[in-house]
Amino acid sequence: MATPWKSTFPRLAVLPLLVVLLATISLSCSSEPVTAIHLEADGSGDYPSLDKAVQKISAGGTITLGAGTYRLSAPVEIDKPISLLGAGIDQTIIAATTEYYVVRFSGEGSFVLQGLTAQIQGGGEAAVVRVDSGEIAFSDCRFKGDGSNGPGLQVIANARGTVTACEATNNGNIGIAVQGQAQVVLENNSCMNNEVGGIGFFDNAQGTARHNTCSGNGIGIGVGNQAMADLEENTASENQETGIVFQDTASGTARMNECSRNGDDGILIANQAQVTVEGNTCSSNGIDGIGFVGDTKSVARENTCADNLDDGIGCTEQAEPVLEANTCTNNERGISFFDFAKGTASRNQCSGNSSGISVADQSQPSLEANIATENSSYGIEYSGKAGGIARQNDCSRNDAGISVIDQAQPELEQNTCSDNKGTGIGFGESAGGTAIRNECSKNGFGIWVTGEARPLLEGNVCTENSFGILVDKSADPDLGENDCHDNADKNIVDQR
Repeated sequence: MATPWKSTFPRLAVLPLLVVLLATISLSCSSEPVTAIHLEADGSGDYPSLDKAVQKISAGGTITLGAGTYRLSAPVEIDKPISLLGAGIDQTIIAATTEYYVVRFSGEGSFVLQGLTAQIQGGGEAAVVRVDSGEIAFSDCRFKGDGSNGPGLQVIANARGTVTACEATNNGNIGIAVQGQAQVVLENNSCMNNEVGGIGFFDNAQGTARHNTCSGNGIGIGVGNQAMADLEENTASENQETGIVFQDTASGTARMNECSRNGDDGILIANQAQVTVEGNTCSSNGIDGIGFVGDTKSVARENTCADNLDDGIGCTEQAEPVLEANTCTNNERGISFFDFAKGTASRNQCSGNSSGISVADQSQPSLEANIATENSSYGIEYSGKAGGIARQNDCSRNDAGISVIDQAQPELEQNTCSDNKGTGIGFGESAGGTAIRNECSKNGFGIWVTGEARPLLEGNVCTENSFGILVDKSADPDLGENDCHDNADKNIVDQR
């Protein structure tokens, strides 16, 4: 009886071994990586839908989409490194009606998007494409909204990468938004007709935007919160509000950008933002070419600000910028300081404006070695309770060289005020301050003190004017030792 039991045991064991072997073979066959998938819009490709293809593709694989429109019933979630390659920005369209997003990447590694349009149609404030992580390489893509959605492309968290030669259009928020701690380089993109802005860097994001065109948006390019961005050679023109804005405690550079024909300012630096603004062209804007507002301590150097409705460069509130070697022509005011603004303006060219440099309210800037010539009213004007110092400026061939009115009390030292139609230097109303060692020649009046003004005049040279120094009877200046000679009518007329 024992022999049969022993003889059948091996036979019984054969069946499970065969099952395990077959299962292993089957598993081995099913686990082979799927590295390439081709789709067609009519479902005739390797898989019937994009969502199914994303499920099946292996990490590092490529999904190629033929021409046509791929209409999604739900957002596409991608959590592994893949490439989506379309037939061209106008050929392959991925469209969805959703309140979340059309495509979202939340994986590690590389996510490549090329040659397609992602488009949202109705449904809330969704982003068209959202990137939560990984490293992106997007090119020749369009992120198109329906005018009421959120951002076209939203890159957040710790994502990084490049976006090149893409379009973001008709989005209800920002065309391309870089947020969180994302680090992105944006180059040669076009962001048009987005409601809030073309490009935005926010939170603690960092990046570079170079050679992009941002027009027809609310704002062209915005940098806010604690973001840091370098903006180079972009065109931010014909936006409803401002071309480029840095605000909050943002930082970075704006170099060689074209910011023209915007509704408000060409470039605005606000709050405590610290920015170097250099070599930009800001013309024909609805307010200022470049505006500094808030507590900002920034630098504007070698910019051209022409034909703006208000100021070439305007400084308000408690702004304290450094303005160097800018050219401000054909504006209402070339450079202005209002409110409590301070800062310095040196070696700037302010010509063809109504006023070359205007200092008002309680502002107290330092103005040095500027050329404020051929303006229709004043080379430099002080009003309100303004003060500060103007030293070694050329204020010639204006209607008046330097005008000081209201209760302003500036220090005027070693300025050249020549060939002005009216006055070289004029003090009026209740103005005070000092005029020391200035040269006033070939004007109607070298220095004219009127109203109840009480300045100190010392060491000035007034020659070849109609009158060297004229003091009205109501004024009470302190006349020190001034050199007034060769004036046509009289050298000094004191009517007190």
